[in-house]
Amino acid sequence: MLVVILLLLIRLGSLCSFRRPIQRCHSARLKPLNTIVDVPLGNRAYSIEIGEQTLLNAPSSLRGANVLIVTNEVVAPLYLDSTSTALDSGCNKVNGLILRDGEEHKTMETVMQILDAAFACGLDRDGVFVALGGGVIGDLCGFAAAIYQRGVRFVQAPTTFSSCLLAFVSAEQYPFALSIQD
Repeated sequence: MLVVILLLLIRLGSLCSFRRPIQRCHSARLKPLNTIVDVPLGNRAYSIEIGEQTLLNAPSSLRGANVLIVTNEVVAPLYLDSTSTALDSGCNKVNGLILRDGEEHKTMETVMQILDAAFACGLDRDGVFVALGGGVIGDLCGFAAAIYQRGVRFVQAPTTFSSCLLAFVSAEQYPFALSIQD
């Protein structure tokens, strides 16, 4: 697993350019790593902001946007209020949607709940979907963002180290995988 992640990082590094050098730690206490990775895809180019509490600082790309934060019942009590408050200062309108937790809820019915919430909140093509949580939330929210009004901006906000790894590996292997259950 570690070898696969390292190979993916090497591949990502060869395709992308870093705007800020990665900070080195000169003390026993670790300093947060904050960097921006530019992904050069012509007219589809975009930047990836990597760092501690990046979303809480309301990146400039979200300023003035209508935002839908999608999370689950486990993560919501821990992070939804602080994330909503932080985004409220820079965004036009912030709404939250709390879904049930678990892989068994990765269904088209749940995707429809996200799309219905986005429509009810008045999100347009300039809106932003924020996946606050781990793998299931990231997969569902990313898929919904891709199909809502032919695609809107998507922010992945993993809340644990393992969900960071899942978000990275999932996006590389199957960006919009969704298991349909009968």
